[in-house]
Parts: sequence; structure tokens; C-alpha cells
Amino acid sequence: MGSKLPLYKRSGIRILLVILFCLSGATVSLCLFFLSLFQTVNSQAEPVGTVIVKQNIVQRRVVHRVLWDRLTKESPVYPEDLIRVADFSSAELHIGGHELALEENTLIRIHDNGGAPQIELDSGSLSLITGNDSGNIHLIIQGNHVEAGMDTVLNAVAGDEGLVLSVSEGRILMSGWGQIREAAAGTLIAMDSVGRERNIETALILSPRPNARYLKNREEPLNISFAWNRINLSPTEELRLEISQDRSFSRVIREISAFEKADVALDTGLWHWRLSNGDTILHNG
Repeated sequence: MGSKLPLYKRSGIRILLVILFCLSGATVSLCLFFLSLFQTVNSQAEPVGTVIVKQNIVQRRVVHRVLWDRLTKESPVYPEDLIRVADFSSAELHIGGHELALEENTLIRIHDNGGAPQIELDSGSLSLITGNDSGNIHLIIQGNHVEAGMDTVLNAVAGDEGLVLSVSEGRILMSGWGQIREAAAGTLIAMDSVGRERNIETALILSPRPNARYLKNREEPLNISFAWNRINLSPTEELRLEISQDRSFSRVIREISAFEKADVALDTGLWHWRLSNGDTILHNG
């Protein structure tokens, strides 16, 4: 009969096997970490733009990675990066001479389409101002391809109900769901998730531009012009424009009822504004 190992020796072998298994797992994890780190460092050779964190939490995930990196105030971005803007946060993306304002709860992916920038909006809201000498930029919104030319200003919202795309300046070419359409300034396109037209009641903002900054160089208040197009709203019903010192509109300093435009004199500061129809907020700025 073969001899048996004492109990304490058998327990020692089991412990040794467990330790070896844990060390192997740690080694594999460490190798994967350094591979991911090398991939991140390597991707930083050719940035395609810069994201500026304007408020709170903005994160990036490099392609094929699981972890999200929290971006600093100004960070480079690369092809195939995912950019996520959290609650009560905002960011500004500069890419290829174009400016994109990303609002809270927005998720985008950056593509490099043969040297031409391409932004895929997965969910949330973005505003785009194209450069006047930077060529075209392409957006992908729920399967629809949008080409925006020079000097174009647009706003896009994507969610479970579909998409809403409005053009304030310039023009776009949009293709998707077997259709090709051209939209000029003052046009709004609303579609559900399968490409059917939606009739929504809203206002298309013509001015001021998204994320606009004004230079006040005299003591008197600066006059800001607000203008909008009514979409499927009664022409006899006034809309309410509110100006506030905070994003939550707990400190409203001006409230104006108007039909299609309003002029507001403002002193130096950072102001928030919104346009409402009754209890329905049509636009936040």
C-alpha cells in the first residue's frame, strides 16, 4: 500500500496551489493593465481635437478599454474615443476647426473618417458651430448621416423618443432611412427611432448662438437680442423668456413675455436663460 502524506503537508500543498493561482491571476491582470496603458499612451501620438471641461464630470474611454478616465480642464482626444458628460456637467469639444458644446448626460464617439472629423451622437444633446475655413464635418445620429458645411450652426438631441435636429445658420445634408434631405437655416427635423416624422411643439433658437460670449466694453448694460421660430405652436400664444443667475433658475432676474423675439439688457456676468410655453421648457441656454 502507498504511503499517504500527513494532513499538514497536504494542507500546505493546497495553500501553495492557491497562492500560485492568485499570483498567476495577478500577473495576467498586471500584463493586461500595462497593455491597456501602453495602448492609451500610444494613442496619444495623433490627437484629433481637444475637450474642455466646463463643469463637473467629463470622462473618456479609449477604444477596447473598460475603464473610464476622468478628463482634466483641457485634454486631448483621439480617434474612437468615447466622451461621456455626467449629470449637471458640460464640455466643449474643439475638433478640426469646429466647436461642439456637449450638454449633461451626453455620450459621443469620435471617428476619423479619412482625415475628416466625424462625431457619433449616441444620446444626449450637442450644439455645433462649424468653422468658416475648416471644411465639412459629419455627424451620425441614430443611423442618420448629417453633413454640415461651413458657417453652420445646429443643435441635435438624441434619445429613446428619437432625434430632433434644428439648423439656426447655414445648411446641412441629411441621409438616412432611405431619404436624402437638405435643411437650411430655420429648419427643424424631428424623427422617431424608426425614421418616422414627429410633430412636436417647440421653438427653434435663431439667436444668440449656442455657448455665445459677449464682450461688454462700456459701463452701460449690453443689449442681447433673442429670436426664435415657433414650431407647431399657436401664433397668438406668447412664450416666456427667463434670465437667471444660476442653472437651476432659483434666482431669476428678468422675465419677459414675447412672440418671436426679445431684447434684454444685461450687465457683466454669467447668465442662464430658458424659453418656456406655460409649464413646458422649450429651450435652455
